[in-house]
Amino acid sequence: MLDGDQVREAVGDFNCGHDHDSRIINAYRISRLANMISRQGILVIVATMSLYHEIHHWNRKNLLGYFEVFIKADMETLKRRDPKKLYQHVASGEAENLPGMDLSPQFPISPDLEIVNNKDLEDVSTIADKILNEAGTNSLIKN
Repeated sequence: MLDGDQVREAVGDFNCGHDHDSRIINAYRISRLANMISRQGILVIVATMSLYHEIHHWNRKNLLGYFEVFIKADMETLKRRDPKKLYQHVASGEAENLPGMDLSPQFPISPDLEIVNNKDLEDVSTIADKILNEAGTNSLIKN
């Protein structure tokens, strides 16, 4: 599994921020890493805020077996679940470049699966099962 924040930490590129251009650079970095790992026969799950159509397009074109899941939640839910207090920091002017606040995301146009998750986080296992079942139905995950 590749997590966007963990990849940022592992790469240690302190010049790569969270502005639009830096997010594009990091998204390509994660996609290329996923591509390299998947070509070794390993199933790769990427957990990121994939914010740009050019990345979605690159992934579809370059990642064998690419299965895009768009998990969305309304702004009220995002603010309530904000463990890092990012929405609070942007609202107060202490931070910037947060998708949905001062940075406009480009949500996936045609994800393979879309899940609206405005409920409690307790149903994470149910959501994971739904993703795995749907991906398996599409012959992308083989036992």
